[in-house]
Amino acid sequence: MKLKRLNHHVQNIGQMFCGQYLMFDYKTLVDLSEGLLFLYFLTKKWIHNNMSIQALKIVSIMQNLLIKDLSGNNININEIVCAELQVEFSTKRQLGQKKRKSIWADPTPYFIDCQLNCKSKILIKSHEYKKYLQ
Repeated sequence: MKLKRLNHHVQNIGQMFCGQYLMFDYKTLVDLSEGLLFLYFLTKKWIHNNMSIQALKIVSIMQNLLIKDLSGNNININEIVCAELQVEFSTKRQLGQKKRKSIWADPTPYFIDCQLNCKSKILIKSHEYKKYLQ
């Protein structure tokens, strides 16, 4: 059970970052513009292009879900050596919306395009789980 659950989490870390919870930090990513993010869930370190940054809101959400789920499945958090997500990203601003026929409730004069490539990893003493998401 433990191995399946940890494999589940390594798959979900990248999907969650790229999913609906990203709306809380989209402006921060736009301000950062592009680069490489390292999110270390156990040590609570957040690094952008080799510089420490303030924690993203999405990371707290993901961290809480991870800890709650591990506890609910009788997996001791101390068994995990490393839980991290690496995100290579770029953003660009373009005039107008991509889908011209779409109607937005609160349209803006520009649209933010965000490209994300994620590598997630969870490491325990006996096994390493990795997942790539583009």
